[in-house]
Formats: sequence, structure tokens, C-alpha cells
Amino acid sequence: MHRPIRALGVAVAGLLVAGVTTTAAYAARTPDLAAAAALPTNWYAAAPYLMPADNNPPDPTEIMDATGQKAFQLAFILSDGGCNPAWDGKTPLDQATSIDTAINAIRGKGGDVSVSVGGYNGTKLGQVCGDAASTAAAYQKVVSKYGLHAIDFDLEEPEYENTAAIANELGAAKILQQNNSGLYVSVTMPGTSAGTGWFGTQLLDQAKSIGFTPSNFSIMPFDGGFSGGGASQTAALEAFHGLLEQHMGWDSAFAYQHEGVSGMNGRTDAAEYFRQADFQTVLDYALAHQLGRYTYWSANRDRECDPPENQQLSGECSSVAQQKWEFTTYTTAFANRTTVVDPPTGGGGGGTDPGTCPAKSWDSSVAYVGGDAVTYGGHGWTAKWWTQGDVPGNNAQDVWTDNGACTASTASTASGSATASSGGTVTVVSSPAATSGTATPAGTAAPAYESVAAHGKAATACPAAWDSTKAYVGGDTVSYGGHGWTAKWWTQGDVPGNNAQDVWTDDGACGGTGTTAPGAPTGLTSTAVGSSSVSLRWTAPSGAVDSYNVYRDGTKVASGSATSATLGGLTANTAYSFQVSAVNAAGESPKSDALSVTTAAGGGSDGGDSGYINGSGAGDKKIIYFDQWSIYQNAYYLKDLDKYADDIDVINYDFENIDPTNLTCFETTKATTPDPGGESDPNAGDGAGDQFADYEKTYDASTSVDGQADAWGQPIAGNFNQIRKLKARHPNLKVLLTIGGWTYSKYFSDAAATSTSRQKFVGSCLDMFIKGNLPTSPGGYGGAGTAKGLFDGIDVDWEYPGSDGGHVGNHYSANDTANFTALLAEFRSELDAQGTADGKHYLLTSALPGGQDKLNKIQTDKIGQYLDYGNAMTYDMHGAWDATGPTNLQDPLFPSADDPSTPVPGGTQQYDADTILKAYTVGDPMYGIPGGFPAEKLTLGIPMYYRGWTGVPAGAANGEYGTATGPSAPQALSGNVPGVALQKELASLGMFPGKEFYDPVRMAGWYYDGSTFYAGSTPQSIVDHVAYAKCNGLGGMMIFSAYDEAAASQPLLEKILSEADKGKPADCSKYATDTWGTYGPPTVAAHVGNGAQATPDRDGTGRGAGSGAPPAAVTGPRDIRPGNRR
Repeated sequence: MHRPIRALGVAVAGLLVAGVTTTAAYAARTPDLAAAAALPTNWYAAAPYLMPADNNPPDPTEIMDATGQKAFQLAFILSDGGCNPAWDGKTPLDQATSIDTAINAIRGKGGDVSVSVGGYNGTKLGQVCGDAASTAAAYQKVVSKYGLHAIDFDLEEPEYENTAAIANELGAAKILQQNNSGLYVSVTMPGTSAGTGWFGTQLLDQAKSIGFTPSNFSIMPFDGGFSGGGASQTAALEAFHGLLEQHMGWDSAFAYQHEGVSGMNGRTDAAEYFRQADFQTVLDYALAHQLGRYTYWSANRDRECDPPENQQLSGECSSVAQQKWEFTTYTTAFANRTTVVDPPTGGGGGGTDPGTCPAKSWDSSVAYVGGDAVTYGGHGWTAKWWTQGDVPGNNAQDVWTDNGACTASTASTASGSATASSGGTVTVVSSPAATSGTATPAGTAAPAYESVAAHGKAATACPAAWDSTKAYVGGDTVSYGGHGWTAKWWTQGDVPGNNAQDVWTDDGACGGTGTTAPGAPTGLTSTAVGSSSVSLRWTAPSGAVDSYNVYRDGTKVASGSATSATLGGLTANTAYSFQVSAVNAAGESPKSDALSVTTAAGGGSDGGDSGYINGSGAGDKKIIYFDQWSIYQNAYYLKDLDKYADDIDVINYDFENIDPTNLTCFETTKATTPDPGGESDPNAGDGAGDQFADYEKTYDASTSVDGQADAWGQPIAGNFNQIRKLKARHPNLKVLLTIGGWTYSKYFSDAAATSTSRQKFVGSCLDMFIKGNLPTSPGGYGGAGTAKGLFDGIDVDWEYPGSDGGHVGNHYSANDTANFTALLAEFRSELDAQGTADGKHYLLTSALPGGQDKLNKIQTDKIGQYLDYGNAMTYDMHGAWDATGPTNLQDPLFPSADDPSTPVPGGTQQYDADTILKAYTVGDPMYGIPGGFPAEKLTLGIPMYYRGWTGVPAGAANGEYGTATGPSAPQALSGNVPGVALQKELASLGMFPGKEFYDPVRMAGWYYDGSTFYAGSTPQSIVDHVAYAKCNGLGGMMIFSAYDEAAASQPLLEKILSEADKGKPADCSKYATDTWGTYGPPTVAAHVGNGAQATPDRDGTGRGAGSGAPPAAVTGPRDIRPGNRR
């Protein structure tokens, strides 16, 4: 994006090599402006940007002498606060002597200038002038003052996120073009890998609606995920070409002639690097396709830094090795080797009658993306970004641009009916009545392609089959499902007739598929075998493949687009036969060779007196949550995980919320109801979020991951930018985005309720956090593609489906059980499709409940096939919600007859990790839990915070199962919540280390000072939890959460990591699973102080209900997060 980069710190001092001149080299020349005859248009189309009064401006005549360059693009004209132009919004035209001097110097060498208005920062004239005419009058002062033959409108977010400003700027550009014969007018906009984003397509649609055709539309293919260098930039240009055809109605040749590129040399704001070879790649493309413009930002940076490769962003040098003025030689080459078509005339040019309505009436069931045009209420409307169900002109999000009154086109009727040609029929969803003002539900929508396709026509020959791995641009044709399809714009991985973006036009039935059915997949093998699940992988056949079918013993049991699958719900110690087939538009392939797999035995075989889960996992995966809000009072930053990051597999960044109205992912900055009152507020999390922490907060060098302060003008800041830095330093680290949590789970039930709502919700989350299209924040951060590549998947933390055990006020329904599975399936499907487009596998994980009374509302035998990992919340099993006790252990591994708590409703079991993990994997008939979740995908939750009581007498058991006078005192860093303390708060209280105690039967610990009792992780409990995961073949450990420890001392995390890196224990007998009602514990548990370990006695005898009077009410385990909970 074009912005004046003001170098900071080391980026200023000493970076420019000797001999770089400044404005002083020509400052003595007279400021009286010299007139200039117009240059050939190709020079204005090849003018690099130059800031004559900022970023250590070079002498343009030196550049001209060295390269032969004849024109420069001077930047930027902004508003002076009113409807008057000023340089950089500060210097009036008649006081800008440095500008006059630069212009005279350039014209004195036979060159000329263009002036750029707008840019990334500052107030634009279109924002403050009343209409297009007054905006044009302000810009005319610039044209007249400098005798301009060219002007550039550099239109970027966030300043133009309103229709009036856009209308004023483009309307003014059209007026200037009409009133200044031969004026070269370029419009420059942000670039994305898809060409441009919703903002750019909005500009195109507005230009078309007013009949404005500039000399060119140019994109800036940088700062938007262009890590592929010149190749990724030319791909974006090709995609943008398709958008020009689609939105402007131009033919291919005309679109190329009026398309431009504005790059950035060297290091970009987003730490992309574009070197000489990249500039050559784009130049070759521009010349080959006869593009209308080739330029870059900026001539101020066209010189080497000192040192050259300094890894810094500067406005004065490129941060790559180069010769002085080397990048300008590419614009000179373009000017010398091309003929720019201008003024804009020709068969493909021009706009359309703005009075004609778009072909499609608005449909509440259809998902629209930025640039989509519809008719509603007698007006034409253009979507600003992704939307579904938002009524044009009547929605709080203001997602539609009103293009004014229109008359019906031949493709649309007011009644919503249509007449099919050639004897066919057309299914059309009726549009809302123009006078109703509200949306009429469309009911069950027909497949997208049926709403526009004429049926019954004679079939034509089919084009080549659709290929999910191929990128298509507007106008490309494919065949799929016996129909021909035409791409509306750039697309990859979007299935024709079955995608929320509606990117394909159905051309009707066709004869012949354009290809043959694929061959059979090969190399079918098992990658993991458990007692109840098998994971498969295979090699794709050659040719186009849309999906795969997986067969078990001859019956199709799964399908999907990935070359892998995990099948659950299997019986232990049983032989199965598996096969796979491939599917494309032509049909299904033969099945692969059969693979015979025998599941693991269900019982223990290591000599223990009870069984094992017998998963196939190594138990060494380490997944840790990093809390969004930890950067505030706790001053815990992602930098504080840097030294551990090579030993961490996944960081889950938590939490993002669900929009209560639109049921989508969203970003905002709004606090939740603070604790402790937040726990009783049913609306505590409604509309809340922390956009500031996510990508607005700026970091100084002391808190930044790489020791470098955030730079002015970078696309994103905050935790998101720190994540990007952390991943750059640790390439094997994966980071997932967590949605939900304790306070933000209220609307999961609504979002998951129907197929339509699931698609809308999942699509919005992937668009924002996987495709990276962050909403532009009030501070100007974010925008299309700015978070692309940041997250490696999604973590779903729904607390809890179908249960009233979540936060007060949460919505829940009996349908949640099936809908939770369907929601995960939708996430898996859309992540796989995006992964195909991006060439990677996106992870899907979920935080899962740790209590039988919540687990019995989840389809454990079905969800495993969609998840990479399920993170069992095997903590919060007891806490100070039982205010007067008995005290109990927060995270026990095993049950005990001494546990005085009331059994979990619906049976006789109590809360412990072993019982829960066995329920996930082999089932728990007592509570109707089917089992079937792959053990190797389960992680065992380990808390790094504590549940506390006070007024607890010592007794013989050091406070365990004792009475209490109430919850422990609130602690500041954990949010002043009674009954909660972080590890670092226990340390400050003098309880950690040194006052820990341990129950070797339940394999859980606590801290006790004679009065206050805190239950949670101890070094010994960590040893046993990790060993349990390894001995039972689980996936590994989930840690909640990082900021519970002090940055300077993180003993619990270090203990978890070091234990996880060890091998499987030689003796696993004491970690054999102990199922309630089958294997009995000792009648009395030993209580050993200071971490000493006693040998548990599992004698196989039955157990009673436990001694001690239970409290009147036990709420059971719940994920009540300490501090600013989510």
C-alpha cells in the first residue's frame, strides 16, 4: 500500500550509502513553475512515485541522468481539513516550494510529473468535500497550478469505507477527465492474491455505474500475502484482469490495455521482499499482455541501505542489495518498450447505463461477496464484503452500497418468476416486495446452479473438467456434474454449483464430460491404528479428482477431498478391509487395492491389573493456549513463549466471539461484563471482542518477539503481528485461532442450527482468519489479505453443546448434539477446500468437555473423523463453587473411594480424567456415551491455574476433602475472582514451591499453607499426567494457559515440555486405565506431602459410594477461565 514510510530508529541512522543526495542538490533553483509540453502517454504510465518533501528526497535529475526516466509521480495531495488541497494535508499549494523546485528540475531536464492524490494515510478531499463537483474543483486547483497532463487517484482503505467518499473521488476523476482534454487519469487500489478485495471491486462497480473509464485501474500487489515474489504478483494481475472483464464489462484485450501494476521495491510493510528478478518477472508480464501501466513505490527507496540486507523497513532505501536507481531502470524499460492505449476508447470500454437494474434480485438465502450486485426495492445495490441475510438499506452492518434507483433489466422481473427458453424451466427464488422493507424468507433454497440454469435444452459439448487445484479467472469454462460452467471471476477450489461465493455461472447441461473418470488411488496405507479407530492415507491418481470415497468392508463410510481419513466407531481386535475410490465430473474410479487392518486389543497387555486405552499416539504433542488478554495486567506476551516455541507443536490463540445478530465471526473492541459480576450476567459476552489486542496494539522493542518495535504504517500490529513474527522464527510451529470459550459460547447453538447458518458462520470465520480478510480497524489496521498465512487452522471451543452447564444465558438445544458434529464437518470441508487452494493442510481441533454429563451430548463416535485433535478439558472438576467444601482435586487422573463428591447425575461415577478418556475412546454405557473417538487424537488437559478454598483445617490429610469457610481470596492477576489463583500468584503467596501435597491414588496435587487450599498442577502430577498420555497412546497434552506463569519463571511449562520429550515409561502398570465399577482403588488414599510418591494399591475389589457427606449441590466440571475469561 502506498504510504509515506517514515524510517524509525536504526532505519534512519546510517543506512544510506555515501553519495546519496538530498533536496539540497537542487534547492537553490527558482520556484517559479516551468510549463511543460505533454510527454508520450507511456511515460506517465511508467512514472515511479516520488516524495519531494519527505523520506530524504533524492535529486530527481540524478535519477533521470542515470536511468533515462522522464516522469515521476509526486505524492500526496490530501485535504487541509476542509475542501482545499494541500501537500500531505499540511502545506498549501502556494507554499510548497520544495514541490515547485522538484517540478522545475524535472521539467528542466525535458521530463514531467504526475500528481498522486490520496494514499494510505490522512484525510482525503472526497471525505470532506460535499459532492463530486466540489471535489473535482479542489483537484482542478492542483491540475491548474502545476499544468498537469496526468493525475493518479490512489484510493485505499480505511478512509474510503463509505459510499459518499468513493462517489466523490471517482465522480471527481470523471469530471477532471472530461474537463481537461488528454488528461491521463489512473486509479490505484490495493491488490490481493485474488486481484483485489471487496474495496477494489466496489471501486470498479462505482466507476461502471457512473460510466467512468479511467486510463487504467492499477493494483498494488504487495502487503497482501505475496510471499511468492513476482510469480504471485503476476498471478494477482491475471486475476485482476478477470475482475475488470467481469465488473467493467470489458473484453480481454481492452481489460489488459487498461490494467496497471504499482509494485514496491525491496522490503515491504509486511516483510515481503521484491528484488530485481521479481521486477523483471512483472515487467515481462506487463509487456507481454500490453498492460496500461507499470510503476512502483518509490524512487526515494531506490538506493541501497547500509548494510544492504538489514531486515528493516525504511522509506529512504530498499533493504535489499542493489545499484543506485536500479529499480527505476525497469519503469524506464517499460516506457521505452510499450505503447499505452489512451485516451480510453474502443469496443470494450465504457460504462453501462446506471439506470439499469442488476440481473439478480437480492435473495436472503444467498451468500454474497464484495462486488456482487443485486436489485432490491427498486434500487441497485453492491455488496461491500461477504454478507448473507442482510437486507439492503436496512441492516446494522451497512454492507450494501446503494447505487440509486434503477429500472428492471431483461434478466430480472419484479414478480420473481421467469420464462424458460427452448422448452426448459428456470427455478427462481422470489424477490421481496419492493414496498415491504423487510426480507421474505426464501424457504429451502434450491442448489445455487438451479436458480439460473435453463433445463431441458439440448446438451452441448462439455469443456474440460473442473479441477479443484487449478486457479480460474473470469470467463474460463469447465464441466462439472454434467453441466458446463463459466467462472465469474478468479476462483480456486470453489465447487461449481456448491459454494457460498457463487463464483460459477451454470451454462446448462452438456454432452460429454471433457475428461474421463480418474484412475484408482494407489498406496493405501494405515498411519495409525487404535482399538476403535483407523487412520488411512493414500496417493492421488493422475488427472482431475474432486473427491474420494472410503469403503469399509465394501460399504461407503466416508467421503472428502483430502487424501487421508480417520474412521472411528470400530470394534477392538477386529479385522477390517478398506478401499478408496476417486471421483470427478466423469464419474467414480475403480476401488483401490484392499487394505486389511486389525484394530488394537481393548485390554491391557503390559501386566497391569486393569486395562489400557491402547491408542497409537506417542503422547508427546504439546498444545498450549495463549490468551488474547494476557498482554494487559499480566504483561505476558508472545515473546515470552519464544524460548519454548521450538518445543511446542501448536499454540491456540483464544478467544474470538460470535456476532449475536449475524451469527458470524467478527472483530470489535468491546469489553465483557467484568468479574465477578460477569458470571451472573447472561449477556456478559454479547458483542464483545478485543480487536485492539488482536491487531491494533503496537509493540516496542522490549515486548516484541524479534526485538524490533512495530513500524509506522504496517498492515497489522497487535498479537496477530507478533504471531507472524513468532512463526517466522519457528517454522515448525502451528498457530490456531480459537472461537468460543466460556463467555463466548452463547450463540454456537444458533450458528450451528441449520445448514445455511453453518455455512454462513464457517465461511465468515475462514474469510476473516484463514483467508486473512480482516475488517479495517478504527486505527487503520487490517484489510483484505492482511492476516493470510497467519493461522494454520481453527479450534472450536463450544461450552457446551446441548447442555445447561455453560455460562448463564447460553443458548442450547437437544439438536446441538447432531449440529455440533455437522458444524465440525462444515469446518473440515471448507478448511480442506481452502487447503487444496493453498497447498497445505489446515488443522481443525476442538476443546472437548471433561464431564460425563456433558460428554453424553456429543457424538464421540462421529466427531473424530473431522478433527486433527480433541483437547479434553480434564480439569475444573472441583472448585470453590462448593464454597464450604469439601475441598477436592481439580484434575484427578483416577477415581477414589475416598472422594466425597456426589456422583455425576445419571449414574454412579464421579469426575476423573481416566473415566472421561475411556468414555471418549471405548464408551461409557452408564451415561450413554458411544466411544469411538481415536485415542491418538485425544490430548489430556493440564491446568496452570488453581481452584482454592480458605478456612480449611489441616486434619490428617493436609486439607484434602476438608471443610472450608469459603472460596480463597480474590487475586488481582486472575481477575479478582474468588476461588481462583494463577501459578505466579501462588508463588507470590509463598506457597509455590514448597507447600505442595499429592494424592498418589488419584495422581493429582494441591498446595496448602494450613488454612488456604489450592488444587491444581504440581511437578509430580505433571510427571504422572504426561506418563499416562504416553502409556495409553494418547496424542499428547493440552495446556491452559500460558500466562498463568510469570514470563521470567515458567516452571510448570518447562516441566510439561521436558516430560513430554522423554520416551514412554518402561513400566506403565500404574497408568493402566481404571474404569469405575470394574477395577477398584484402595479403600484409603495415602496423602504424602511435598511431592513424595506412594505406590497405589489397585486390588480389584469393588468400591462403595465413598465416605463423607456430599454437599447439597455439585455443579461439576466447568471451564470457568480465570481472569478475563472468554
